[in-house]
Amino acid sequence: MSQRGLLGQGCVSVLVVVVAALGARPALAADHYVRAGASGNGADWTNALPSLPPTLVRGDTYFVAAGSYGAYAFNTPGSATITIKRATASDHGTGAGWQAAYGTGVASFTGISIEASNLVFDGQTGGGPGSWKTGHGFEIYDSSAGSGGSALVSLAAGVGNVTLRHLHAHATLDTKTAGVKGTLGGNHHIAVSYCYFHTLFGVHFHMNGWTDSLIEYSYFAENKSTAEWHSEGISYIGTVADLTIRYNIWYDIEGTAIFAGVNNGLAKRWKIYGNLLSLADCPPIAVYHGGTNLNGMEDLAFHNNTITRISASQGGIYIEAGSGNQAKNNIWFTNRSNTLAIAGDHDYNWFGDNLRIDGCSPPCDLDPAALAAEAHAEHGTASPFVAWDGVTDPASADHHLKAPTMAGASLAAEFSKDMFGNTRGADGVWDRGAVEYGPLAPQPDASALQDGGASREAGSPGDGAGKQDGALSRDGKPVSDRAGEGGRAASDGCSCSVPVREGSPAGLLALFLLVGLALGLRARGP
Repeated sequence: MSQRGLLGQGCVSVLVVVVAALGARPALAADHYVRAGASGNGADWTNALPSLPPTLVRGDTYFVAAGSYGAYAFNTPGSATITIKRATASDHGTGAGWQAAYGTGVASFTGISIEASNLVFDGQTGGGPGSWKTGHGFEIYDSSAGSGGSALVSLAAGVGNVTLRHLHAHATLDTKTAGVKGTLGGNHHIAVSYCYFHTLFGVHFHMNGWTDSLIEYSYFAENKSTAEWHSEGISYIGTVADLTIRYNIWYDIEGTAIFAGVNNGLAKRWKIYGNLLSLADCPPIAVYHGGTNLNGMEDLAFHNNTITRISASQGGIYIEAGSGNQAKNNIWFTNRSNTLAIAGDHDYNWFGDNLRIDGCSPPCDLDPAALAAEAHAEHGTASPFVAWDGVTDPASADHHLKAPTMAGASLAAEFSKDMFGNTRGADGVWDRGAVEYGPLAPQPDASALQDGGASREAGSPGDGAGKQDGALSRDGKPVSDRAGEGGRAASDGCSCSVPVREGSPAGLLALFLLVGLALGLRARGP
């Protein structure tokens, strides 16, 4: 047989393999369009769906226009990631039927229940430094009478690889409602970024058995706690491991603590850094261990936070059981608690204007004892911030440092950025507190919260997390969907190689050209 015949035969063999492989892979992902008041099939904005359909298509994207949509339950089974996006002027899919009004205002729900894994719920705009409480594309607001089991976002048992971004969620102080609740166990790779949760008669997060999760660039405020219904910022039960809490504001929190272990909870390897914690009537961390309330905390990293105006019996870090806990490079300013003790290994902290009011007249100065407990503590006599008293709402204040602090401890690379993207220690001094001294750096890209860099997606915290089904890579596609991109097709006797992206027009065109080439060569013969 001639060389040409061998070439044709070899490439036909390649085609059989390629066609079989493509046939076994998922169909091309599609976009769907949702607009309140519409009555179509979702093909474009003119023919938009009136609401999210009960069953969604795995791997597809749903663009949602401004409007009210009620409650929704995500329960479509499958492994490919479903993406729900607020439609904006710059990102709304097809232009067919698009009107500017569809991108103005918010898309509002009364609650979402997430009963299946692999979901991105992305409001696209709002939140984070510069817009902590404004501009969010998605809203969840529930003013109805809630029971103790109510939540604005609820997670079924075992649900994982879920991202909530650019979401404004709130209720009322008259009804018992949690923010995000996953208490049935097994939740994993949950990411909450650029969100604003407030006005809750309950906890912002209620966790049981969560692993490898992330809370970042968000603002949490104004919850209500009573003797009958205790609240916290985060309440954990069971073992909650590898939780990262960074670059957030926690303001006006009531309850047991901002971060509290309740009912036999164990926190392992929590990383809390770069946060502002202010105006709370409870300690930053409280882990009680006694009687039936047996809680613990192990290997905590509490670094480069700013803690102000805590008014509680315990104003520091209170951990009754645990080991390996560290607290370094934090600023403790204008707190009004009975004590300011810090559990675990602590050093390089900044203390200033911390007073005990209760039982002291005149007020008792808490700073001397705190300074004496550390080898490298720093004492401040006035506010270290450009324009913030440590009490008023930090969202509208300038909490940059007026001047560098004394050199803090140089920590691992993952702690080396602040919420504005400044690199700690770039000027030779790793400052103390949430914000590094220096000019405002560009804010990290909110559309790329990924893979171990300055920001991470739901699938990235923890070893190997980014390889989980439904985890997202830097371009927002599921990791599993990217595995075959750019691959080479080869066969004995044929050096043809075709990079084929799954379901892409270019890939299909290349396939058709290859078919034509092979058939043409065979038809011409040797």
